[in-house]
Amino acid sequence: MAAILGVASAAHGQVVDTFPPPASGVCAVNADLQTLVCGSGASVSATPPAAVPTQATAIGHAAHAFNADTTAIGANSEATGTESSALGSGASATGEQSIAVGSGATASSGLATAVGVNGAASGNEATTLGAYGNASQDFATSIGAFSAASGLNSTTTGAESAAEGADSSAFGAFSKATEVKSTAIGKGAQALGENSTAIGEGAVAKSDNGPSATAGLSTAVGQGAAANGYRSTALGQGAVAADSATTTGQGSAASSNGASAYGVDSRATGIAASALGAASTASGLISTAVGNAALSSAEGAASFGSNSRAKGAYSTALGTDADASADDAVAVGSFSAATSKKAVGVGSGSAATGEESVAIGDGSEASQDKSLAIGASAKASGLLSTAIGAGAKGAGSNALALGVNAAANGANSMALGNETDVSASNSVALGNGSTTNRNNAVAIGASGAERQLVSVAAGTASTDAVNLGQLDARVASSNGGKVKVGYAVSAGVGNTLSNQNSGVVIGDTNDSFNGVAIGRLNTVNGSGSVAIGESNKAVSTGSIALGYQSNALDISAIALGYAAQAAAQEAVAIGRDSFASSYRNVALGAASKASADSATAIGGGAIASGVVSLALGKDAQATAFGSVAIGANSLADENNTVSFGNGFINRTLSHVNDGSKDFDAVNMRQLNALQSSTDVRIDTIEKGLNGGSNLNFGQGSVAKGKAVALGYLNQANGNGAVAIGDPNIATGTGAVAIGADNTATGTAAVALGNLSIADGDSALAIGDQANASKAGNIAIGQSSAASGDRSLALGATATASAADAVAIGYGSSADRANSVSVGSAALQRQITNVAAGTQDTDAVNFAQLKAVAASGNAAATAAAQSTANTALTNAATAQTTANTALTNAATAKASADAAAADANTALAQNVVQDAKIASVEAASTVHSTQIAAIQAKDASQDARATAIEAVNAAQGARLTSLESGLGRLGNQVEANRRDANGGIAAAMAMGGTIMPADAKFAVSFNLATYRGQQGFSGSAVVKASDHVYFNAALAGSTVKGSSGGRVGVTFAW
Repeated sequence: MAAILGVASAAHGQVVDTFPPPASGVCAVNADLQTLVCGSGASVSATPPAAVPTQATAIGHAAHAFNADTTAIGANSEATGTESSALGSGASATGEQSIAVGSGATASSGLATAVGVNGAASGNEATTLGAYGNASQDFATSIGAFSAASGLNSTTTGAESAAEGADSSAFGAFSKATEVKSTAIGKGAQALGENSTAIGEGAVAKSDNGPSATAGLSTAVGQGAAANGYRSTALGQGAVAADSATTTGQGSAASSNGASAYGVDSRATGIAASALGAASTASGLISTAVGNAALSSAEGAASFGSNSRAKGAYSTALGTDADASADDAVAVGSFSAATSKKAVGVGSGSAATGEESVAIGDGSEASQDKSLAIGASAKASGLLSTAIGAGAKGAGSNALALGVNAAANGANSMALGNETDVSASNSVALGNGSTTNRNNAVAIGASGAERQLVSVAAGTASTDAVNLGQLDARVASSNGGKVKVGYAVSAGVGNTLSNQNSGVVIGDTNDSFNGVAIGRLNTVNGSGSVAIGESNKAVSTGSIALGYQSNALDISAIALGYAAQAAAQEAVAIGRDSFASSYRNVALGAASKASADSATAIGGGAIASGVVSLALGKDAQATAFGSVAIGANSLADENNTVSFGNGFINRTLSHVNDGSKDFDAVNMRQLNALQSSTDVRIDTIEKGLNGGSNLNFGQGSVAKGKAVALGYLNQANGNGAVAIGDPNIATGTGAVAIGADNTATGTAAVALGNLSIADGDSALAIGDQANASKAGNIAIGQSSAASGDRSLALGATATASAADAVAIGYGSSADRANSVSVGSAALQRQITNVAAGTQDTDAVNFAQLKAVAASGNAAATAAAQSTANTALTNAATAQTTANTALTNAATAKASADAAAADANTALAQNVVQDAKIASVEAASTVHSTQIAAIQAKDASQDARATAIEAVNAAQGARLTSLESGLGRLGNQVEANRRDANGGIAAAMAMGGTIMPADAKFAVSFNLATYRGQQGFSGSAVVKASDHVYFNAALAGSTVKGSSGGRVGVTFAW
């Protein structure tokens, strides 16, 4: 190091100044080299040491200026890069042309700039401005205290902001941009995916896939907005979007892949679902909901209009309050309803409630399966009935009413004409005002309004087409009751009856087979079939052909008009040249065509060629599966789509929008109006932060304290109290009432369901009319009641009325203190899966009972066997005694024989005689002993037999009891298996409720199946505050009495 400490230039020989050396605390300057050194230990130097550090300046204790044109000012500061500057205590500028300003500031790369206490710029041309700021990559810029720009060419502005990805930008305090080309603007905004953008306080734009080559491209704009997926977009305060999803509007959410939600509080939760309108919800796969509070909750469902509802798979609801609640149902018109599978309701107030029924017209109703009602207030209430015309009524099964106020009330009846009335079965009324009340009759007039059949007969009486005399003559000459009426009232005018059963032909050259042919050249060939007019054919059971050259060619087919063709079973063709060629087709209108199963074409030239498609309007075409084309020239050529125009024609949905552009569904004015009219009252953020926040949502609802009241007339009174539904009352700290007409009174009391009451601290009532009437009581299940102190009732109609009592199961009753009941006096149950008891107070299981029974049987058998053994022992003893007596007798007899042999003298005769007498006496004694032994043995055998019989009787009784018990056990095992499967299914369904980001209330519904049983559940979660969430759920299964519930609270930080 070459320190410049002198004051003269050797080269010039000129004194510039005189200062003491820097070591003494003053400055030294060299005018020739333009260097300045001030402070103890300060120095200037160059590399190599022989180089001259021209224009270097070092000021401050231990300050060091290294190389030419460097400046170090401040204690321990250093400027070592060419043309670098370090200003501040400990400041360091080591890169070429770098600048470090501030205590501890560091600029360590070329052209780097660090300004601020401990600021650091370590990348080439990096810049940091602010205390503890850090620009660590080339061309990075960091502005703000504790800010960090660590990505190449990144930029951050704001305290503690961070830009970590290459070309990323973060603007605003605490903002963060972590991935390549991400941008975060606003306090706390976060852009966490590649190419993502987050704009607004707390906005989040990220990808669930994390940083990768395919992540990012998300955009979030608005306070609290969150774009959580790849290519997602969230616009609006609190808006949330998932992968490839788009959401626009305050509180809107598109939470599934490809979903779109537009409007305040709109929700699109199904994959590729679309929700457009305030509070609209599209929760089904590829579902669509358009309009204020519109709902599409099933796969492929579509709802259009305020409060419209499409709840069935591939259902369509179009119009204010339209309701399509079954699979493939279609409801078009305000307050229209299609509530059964494949039902169609078109018109204001129309209702199609039977499966595959059709109701078209203002106030029309089709209430039975496969019924058809067309016309204002037309009603088809019979199975397979048809009512066409204003006020027409088809009340009988297979009935047809055609005309204004026509009524066909009998089975298989037909009323054709205005004001016609048929009240009997298999009858027909033709013409205005015609009536009949007789079965199997045809009326062409009414009492006082009779008609002639012109061009058919020349009756002699003005009121009769055929008089009694002609009828009697024809009956007398006919075979089997057949009637033929022609011009000349004879069989020779061309009419024929093709079999021996009942048929009717009226007119010229008609042919009937068990049906009715009226007119000219008609052909009827089917039971109950009808052909009226000229050259018509009704050639199958129940078929009807009316008009000219109309053909009904299959079972229950209907063809009405000029050249109408109904060529398939239950097909309907109405109108000139209309054509219905497939099963259950409907073609209504001139030249209309329905050619696929269950397709409907309504309107002149309308075409429905897709399965279950609907074409409504002149020349409308529905050519794809489940497609709907509405309006003249509309085209629906994609599966499960609804079209109101075509490539050249676009229409506005009236009563839904009045947008200024052709393709707008709603305009900004309407969105603003909807937002301003929403009945939501939430305390301000400032008030919430101060601890007084509550949520009050719904007409007449009241929330006092830190409470939540959602719905009509709900009341929540107390910190943490929650009332949700219509209407409920929750009174007390942490009290919860959810459902309809529930009351929760007391700290932490919970009432869920309908008309449930939880009256007491920590009381819990779940289910329809459940009642927990004291503190700590629990009642779960329909009409369950826990009224005893600290009691528990679990199951429908279960009651626990005594202190500390527990009632479990449907109808169970616990009315004794400290008891547990699983049934009642009239309803007993088994308790299964009980472990073997080990303590005196434990319950014992059936295995233990069987062990005790087996032990008892063994004891009884052992006792009987012991008695028998004793008897045998006694008998053996007696036998031994008898044997001993016999031995003694034999010995005595031998002695007597010896004595007799030795007596040869007369003197000895007496002695011999005496010996014989003694021998006889001894023999008698032996015989007596034998008899006694035999008697003892018999007694022993009798005792043993008695003992064996006792054992057999005991074992037989035990065996019978065991068989009965095993039978009951088998039945109970099967019942328990079914109950267990149902419980498992219900448990599987009771999943946790997901709370979307920034939402305040969420509801989930789940289904499950397990080994033949089905489970279902509904759950709800409510955000009481930023740190407290309440949740509750009800679950049940197809097994009776298996319903249950749960409640919970979550604390989050």
